[in-house]
Amino acid sequence: MDAALQMEIGESFDWAAINTGGANAFTVTAAASGLTVVGAGAVAATTSAIFRTRKTAAATFVTYRLAG
Repeated sequence: MDAALQMEIGESFDWAAINTGGANAFTVTAAASGLTVVGAGAVAATTSAIFRTRKTAAATFVTYRLAG
C-alpha cells in the first residue's frame, strides 16, 4: 500500500464498501504486513460500511471501521 500511495505519516483517507453481491459478505482483512484492521471487517450482503485508513508510520497503516 505504501508503494501505491504518496501519504505522509498521520494522513488518512475515508472510503466506503457497498456490498450489492447476493448472499456473500465483503471482508476487509490485513492480508499484507503493515496493515491492521480495527473493528469488524465484514460487510454483510446488501449493506455498506465506511472505513478510514491512516498511515501511522513508515509502511504502516491502520484501517478503522467508522460506520455501517
